[in-house]
Amino acid sequence: MGTAIKVSLAALALGGVAWASADWSSAKSKVEDFGRKEQELRKRVPEETRKIVAAVCAAKQDDRKRAGESASSDARSNISDKFSDLERLERDAISMLEDVQHDDKQKDKHGDASSLESDVKSKWDKIKDFTSSLRNGNPPVAGWMVSHGESAIHDRESRCDARDISMSSGHAACLMASGETCHVIEYAPDNSNAISSARDRAQHFKSQLDDELKKSSSSVLKDLERSRSDFAKCKHFEVQVDCYKQCPDVGDDGRFNETSANWRSGC
Repeated sequence: MGTAIKVSLAALALGGVAWASADWSSAKSKVEDFGRKEQELRKRVPEETRKIVAAVCAAKQDDRKRAGESASSDARSNISDKFSDLERLERDAISMLEDVQHDDKQKDKHGDASSLESDVKSKWDKIKDFTSSLRNGNPPVAGWMVSHGESAIHDRESRCDARDISMSSGHAACLMASGETCHVIEYAPDNSNAISSARDRAQHFKSQLDDELKKSSSSVLKDLERSRSDFAKCKHFEVQVDCYKQCPDVGDDGRFNETSANWRSGC
């Protein structure tokens, strides 16, 4: 009885070894699956980055940071899901290739398996770096667009006769003294919602300034005259919105070009 049991166990063991034998064909197929998914993920990176650019470009000035964060969060989710799928494929592919290399019956495949393993590992390291900023939820393009948009407005304000003027309805970005007709200028990204919002703000400031002109003595106007004497000539104010476009192109390598703001007056 003892002998029979030993024979049966030996047979089972041999059967288990045979069943677990490395499968070169399946290993190659798994590598092909990995390569295909890796390319899909590589293409997805610039696509998601362009979505972030579009979201920031379509936002109002005060909403640009929030729009960038929201779009970056969506990109992080989309990229991370595909990255996790690829990670499983990479792990399975490496395991199957190593099985082939450890199988003495497939010595003629050891070299090819080793080469494929190196290729998979190399691609995996590169795609980790390539997707890193999106997976971390901190793509450089979002922060760049917000900070450079603010810088563009700051630079534009340097031509104002008075700027960041405190009034009851808020802070007017820019006033220009130009004879009897003076201008209330607001700045906005070049999209319809932002321009409309900026025009509404400017209209509020214009209304208040026109009311100030009717007063026999206005502290607001006196402050303006102290900053520039030409404001004493103002008889009425007009609204103007200047808008800028700074939406960088994103290449297939996921990188974006750092462009200067393109301004339009009277948007």
